[in-house]
Amino acid sequence: MATPQRAVPQSASLVHQVTGQVFTNQSIPVDGYTFTECRFEGCQIVFAASAPVNFDKCIFQQCDWSFIGAADLMLRYLAALYGGLGPPGQEIVEMVFESVRRGLIGQSGTITHEILQSR
Repeated sequence: MATPQRAVPQSASLVHQVTGQVFTNQSIPVDGYTFTECRFEGCQIVFAASAPVNFDKCIFQQCDWSFIGAADLMLRYLAALYGGLGPPGQEIVEMVFESVRRGLIGQSGTITHEILQSR
């Protein structure tokens, strides 16, 4: 099947819908897309953090994940916190992951101790 067309989103809320597609051995830029019931086989999934992305009931088999641009910077930031601040930095990173696991990331992307009080 074809790679989603790369249209630059007009705003961060603009998301293109892709449903029921099978992608095989392709590089797939995912920013700005909602993928529903899609299958990715041997693909390179590329996220740049330039627009929202959603996956609903998708299957990934033997895919690689690339984080570029702002997404790469975020991973490097988390690594710097975790490795550079010792236990306090590790706690911050664990709070981020716990909030992701619990679905507590809000519109602002802010994570507070109050959100995780019941941790």
